[in-house]
Amino acid sequence: MNDLRDIAKQLGVHTSSLSASFVNAFFITQTPQETAYDDFAEQFAINPGFERERTIWRPNKVETTLPLRWKVFLSFLPPTPELWKKIDEERKDKYIELCKKYHEQLTAFEKENPIDSYSPEFLSKEPKEIEDMSLRRTIWEIKKDARRTHFDNDILKKRFLLHKLLLLHQLDTQFEYVQGMNEIISIIIEVFGTNKNGVELESEVFWFFKDLMEIMGDWFKGGDDGVRWISKRCEVIESILETKDEELAIHLKTLKIEMQLFLLRWVRLLFCQVYPIKTIKPMWDVIFAFSGRLSLVDHICVVMIILQRAKILDGDATHAYSVLFNYPIDEHSPDFIINLALASCMWFEQPLIRNLYFKQRVIVKRESGFWRKQKEQKLIPPKNSVISQIPVPSPSFTPNSSLLDKFRSIEQHLKIALQNIDEDSDTAEELKKALSDLFQLRNDIQSEENFFVMF
Repeated sequence: MNDLRDIAKQLGVHTSSLSASFVNAFFITQTPQETAYDDFAEQFAINPGFERERTIWRPNKVETTLPLRWKVFLSFLPPTPELWKKIDEERKDKYIELCKKYHEQLTAFEKENPIDSYSPEFLSKEPKEIEDMSLRRTIWEIKKDARRTHFDNDILKKRFLLHKLLLLHQLDTQFEYVQGMNEIISIIIEVFGTNKNGVELESEVFWFFKDLMEIMGDWFKGGDDGVRWISKRCEVIESILETKDEELAIHLKTLKIEMQLFLLRWVRLLFCQVYPIKTIKPMWDVIFAFSGRLSLVDHICVVMIILQRAKILDGDATHAYSVLFNYPIDEHSPDFIINLALASCMWFEQPLIRNLYFKQRVIVKRESGFWRKQKEQKLIPPKNSVISQIPVPSPSFTPNSSLLDKFRSIEQHLKIALQNIDEDSDTAEELKKALSDLFQLRNDIQSEENFFVMF
């Protein structure tokens, strides 16, 4: 979608309703990207801040440097390139020691779970030889998800590795496995596997996943703590949506949409069940570079909702859920979504979709098929109706009169009518209300005309 007018039309608004930050994000997306570069370590040593900014606004297309960039951006490695290799070696040694510590459990695990058992054709059964019931249940739960996890190549080996590392993570941290962790670690395996293998790959993936869970641990909590976290996170996202697109936020509340039903899937899994891995890689790259607290995730959620505003506003709750659960990922480029989320975050208190002013509403109506249809129809009252028998005088203002002059003329006629009607009658009360509304409308239009003169 190369035209801003097309996007506005798809959102169901006039282009003038798109905020400056929205427009900026659109044109940034249209700007050609920089040439890919693979000297990240060298450039980071020279100017760490610049490398982070460059990743945010000009995503690096070299995937082989993703593991290093992610570890640095999330502060899993210090901002001193000379120490990176040493730290990785130390972590590999610690991983080997960890495997020795849990040798008995891992041996039982490997015996019960040969690589072939991760094939869909293999009839997998719950392990019986492992005496520890808790360990047996954990192995079985992880395996069910591992067998469903998608990989592009070496599928069975990677599913086995995923299973092993998630089990080892639970043994080491006592953090119980929760469905969805398999999706997160599968992306890490794919990314880190581009230039690592064997024990180096296992070590890199294990420590990165463990460090990432230090950040995302609350996202996978169960019980009351998990419910409280989900509710709080959804409230934050709803609050941002109210700022960015008040009309849409009100509509979702009117429909009684339970945001956590789809937001939990988006946030907890960092969108990896919404977008394919080729999209997730650059998306995570920017998310990690922007903030170690992953705060950009909230704004990405808001942007994704807003970009479907026309469909949501046009339907009921069932339709809204259908759109958000089956998100149309091909309508807008991931770069545009990311840039719009960045703009939303940077201009935090500014809306992305402004409320339509009066003149803009008129323009939208005139361009709509409904408005044209109403204009073409001649509404003729029935012959015997009272209205048809009342003579309609010519207007007291000329066609060239300004809109404000016309309103003033109508106000004057209403005031005269009020003077000739019993003040206690219902008709007088209705006239007073009409006069009050007309007065307020005139002031609104005058304010808006002054606004448009400024621009």
